[in-house]
Amino acid sequence: MLCSCLFFWLIWSLLISTVVFGFSSARGFGGNAVSTPKPKGGRLKSNKNKQSPTAVQHQHQQHPLLNWLETFAEAKFESISIRPSLCGDGMGGFLTKSVQNGEVVFVVPSDAFVSVGNALQHPTLGPQFQKLWMETAEDDPKGTSVLAAFVGHSILNMQRNDNYCTNRAYLDMLPTNTPKEKHPLWWSDAEMELLRGTSAMQEWMEMREDVDEMIRIVIDSSVLLDDIVRYGLDQVELAVRAGFVAVLSRAYGVFSDSLDDDRREFKALIPLLDALNHADEPNVMYSYEGSAATSGRDGLSGVLIARAVGSLEKGDELTISYGSHPNHVFGLYFGFVPERESHPVDYSSLVSGGGVRQCCKEMAFLIKCSEATAILG
Repeated sequence: MLCSCLFFWLIWSLLISTVVFGFSSARGFGGNAVSTPKPKGGRLKSNKNKQSPTAVQHQHQQHPLLNWLETFAEAKFESISIRPSLCGDGMGGFLTKSVQNGEVVFVVPSDAFVSVGNALQHPTLGPQFQKLWMETAEDDPKGTSVLAAFVGHSILNMQRNDNYCTNRAYLDMLPTNTPKEKHPLWWSDAEMELLRGTSAMQEWMEMREDVDEMIRIVIDSSVLLDDIVRYGLDQVELAVRAGFVAVLSRAYGVFSDSLDDDRREFKALIPLLDALNHADEPNVMYSYEGSAATSGRDGLSGVLIARAVGSLEKGDELTISYGSHPNHVFGLYFGFVPERESHPVDYSSLVSGGGVRQCCKEMAFLIKCSEATAILG
């Protein structure tokens, strides 16, 4: 049993409390923990991965993610484009036409999700993922480590030319270890020293220790043995860490009828929804809709439907709420800190030795500012 894992997963469970038939919150980096609206009923309905009648017509004009989503018959996003965000790092979703309050802005079918169920039903690695799923049941009941390992495996193999990964357009949207990415699981010890004296420091240390231990368990399980032979141990460990960054900052909890009665909720990544950035007053709400009587791939049934909150104009960037959290929670779990107000703290005092990226300095600055403001009242 992991020495500190219980603390970590308890904290994480508080951040992602479950909504019946829908999500537990959590996503970010564009990321977020979200207050999910109560769904209108049902679980996610299965969809066949077949070409949409309107697919391909304008693919040369669209982002690759939308081209890929068009291959799912029930996907709808006629009023959406993807381009660099105006309110956060990376990409964002934008309206290509004006919409009214409550109008559907996009639909994502469950077949497009990247889930623990995908790992458990993988054609060649399924039995190994099933074994890992059972071995980590006590400390990781929702399959965070299984999904992280599956995402890591997919990242490693998406460059292959044998159509091994059909969802490469989505994988390309996930956070990776580049200078722009800020998630603290990529921070060096020198960068974390910027947080000394804050409540974020100890929490980050515990989170990193738990993730390091879970990576070791994944490697020791031999589920990715072929990848280790093909790419080398170091590359596999980096890919699995990237998987944890993606899952901890982006994954939602979904329900399945195909799993054990006591473990029906598990983790899933939801394309397009997790491209939306955070706002304290979001202009999009979302829910699951579908028939619980029809169970498809991974036991999921239905679609995710996102609707406009208020009347929105063409060109508006779509946003959702990741929840209300202290700055250090946004920073640690979602890889960004909202800049809500200015704080009278000397930024130069946070500068430390070499190898500290500017993005880390900025995040540490905002975390220290918010805690100083709370102490001073």
